[in-house]
Amino acid sequence: MPEPLKIGTLTEPPSAEEAAFLAPLEPPDPELERLGFDHARYEVRASRERLRRIFRHVQTERARVFQDKRLTTEGHHQAMREVGARALQDLAGIDRTLPRWDAALEALAAKLQPLQPPADPAAAELRSREIRAALRELPEHERLGIWERAVEELEEPVVRAVLGAPGFFKLLPAEFVESGLQRFAELRDPERGWELAALRSDLELLQRELRATRRAVPQAAGIELGAESAAVGESA
Repeated sequence: MPEPLKIGTLTEPPSAEEAAFLAPLEPPDPELERLGFDHARYEVRASRERLRRIFRHVQTERARVFQDKRLTTEGHHQAMREVGARALQDLAGIDRTLPRWDAALEALAAKLQPLQPPADPAAAELRSREIRAALRELPEHERLGIWERAVEELEEPVVRAVLGAPGFFKLLPAEFVESGLQRFAELRDPERGWELAALRSDLELLQRELRATRRAVPQAAGIELGAESAAVGESA
């Protein structure tokens, strides 16, 4: 587990460790626009870069404030409290965008169509019944193994049979069916599957970095977390 960021006293300039805490990202890849998922990944990365700007601004202001000899000690602390409060407001704004990214993930996942309509529905249903009958005779751990192999090897008849199982007799736990179906869809449509995985990864990074910045800003500014601001980023 990484060591927590160590913040120096407020009268010290930002340390090298602080300066490296939120280093700038590489510029967003312009090819992301070509991929066709509504610029969502580009915008998530832009939000991550905004986190870095917020933290760097607090660092810069701390160095400037404590070099201002016109201010008293209390003046220094008051100025930093104002800087910290503005930074926390900016973080709250980023936090409020998170549902938008969740919606983007859902929209992208909805575009993945795991199964196409069969050419011969009657024959496909007959085959599904045969597969379900065979699966019912097996213990659950063997059914799970067959399901996992069918997903990875894109065995559409098995997947169709499991999805068509009647509600009163589920062949597999719902969570295994759901995760397997998502995996099957991503394998069937690798480009969209890659887009979904990339956006999900970037969103997870944004959530983690928002929490980290939320903890670091008050320390760097020398302010206490209020009950209202403490909620910022906790939903991430």
